[in-house]
Amino acid sequence: MKNIARLVIAGGLLVSSAAFSGLTTAHPAHAATTLTVWLDVNNASYMTQLKQLVHTWEGKRNIDVQFVDLAEPGRGGTSIDKAFPLKAKSSEGPDMVYVPEDQTGVYSNGHLLDKAPKNLFSKAQFAKYAPGMVNAFKVNGTQYGVPYALDGTLLFYNKALVKKAPTTWAQLISTAKKLTHGDQYGMIFPIANLYFSSFAFNGYGAPAFPKKNGKYNWHTIGFNSANGVKALTFLGNLAKQNVVPKDADYGPMDSNFTAGKVGFAINGPWAFPAWSKALGSKMGVANIPILPNGKASKPYVGIRGWEVNAFSQNKALSWSLAKYLSLNGQSIMADNEGRLPVLKKAPHLTLTSLQRAAIKQYHVGVPMPNIPEFGTVWDPMGAALTNVVQGRATPKVALNTAAQQITAKIADMHQ
Repeated sequence: MKNIARLVIAGGLLVSSAAFSGLTTAHPAHAATTLTVWLDVNNASYMTQLKQLVHTWEGKRNIDVQFVDLAEPGRGGTSIDKAFPLKAKSSEGPDMVYVPEDQTGVYSNGHLLDKAPKNLFSKAQFAKYAPGMVNAFKVNGTQYGVPYALDGTLLFYNKALVKKAPTTWAQLISTAKKLTHGDQYGMIFPIANLYFSSFAFNGYGAPAFPKKNGKYNWHTIGFNSANGVKALTFLGNLAKQNVVPKDADYGPMDSNFTAGKVGFAINGPWAFPAWSKALGSKMGVANIPILPNGKASKPYVGIRGWEVNAFSQNKALSWSLAKYLSLNGQSIMADNEGRLPVLKKAPHLTLTSLQRAAIKQYHVGVPMPNIPEFGTVWDPMGAALTNVVQGRATPKVALNTAAQQITAKIADMHQ
């Protein structure tokens, strides 16, 4: 997430040997083949169950699967986004990575991903996935990954402070203002992060790139349209009216919400395990409220999955493992990571009430683009949001500047 998945460790463009201290070996050192898998879970129970599942897959193959957890404890972020492009071609690179599908376009454009084998799934296996899930990892007609988990943002609230989830932003704003006093916040979410604020741009009809003939038209930027100005004006007013702190970020949201000091937050299902443990039955989730324009809030909905390094020496084995984890590990993921399965029915899984509530939000969400050009929007839009929230620029000026920067970045890509 770019969201939180875009938060990288300070000073960490290169992954040092210390970053691999979480390396775990499933089998003795004499194993003939080693597969290295990068992921970001920061969950001991999850890792234990995942290794047990992989032990079944290894069977008599004489394979040593090593998991490297690159999660950032306490922040929910990952260093994979920066580390993989730098390390993919080297001996320190992984065979497989666990990433959101929007990175597929970026990585494939950099020729870092192996193409999935033809007929990787049988017709019966393909039919087990919800519609569109497998194709989320397809770029320009080429399949680059195997789906594993579904996520996106939704509204969290503390039932000890909020009697009922609001259905409109007018209701939420009114309640949040009453709750804001002392060290208690009415609402916190990373407002200057496009991923968390995407519900407004999509809801106001200002996508990153409008579609043309069913495809994203990256020649046109949608953020700086008249609707985009309305969306950023709405977000800017949340900070201006002290509904959301101007410097709100993921860390303060996480710590204050789990401490019971926040009425509302916008976060994703990856927070279900920890936040449920902290608040118990007092935690509630719901759709992000209807926007002032009368339209539904439409956050980005993303799919995370397994991709294979184009420079791996073990591509065939890696694809076999990726497929196995996708078909057999989604209940482990859903139980421990909180995200939702992409199979129509994941074996041995009963969705929680929180996960079922998330599905309702995702029905009105917007799929995150996976084209390479989408990777250019995060930094310029982050700057635009920050400048407006901090009162340093008007929405129109900030968005025009962002659009110019995005256009220039895309032009550089296509030189």
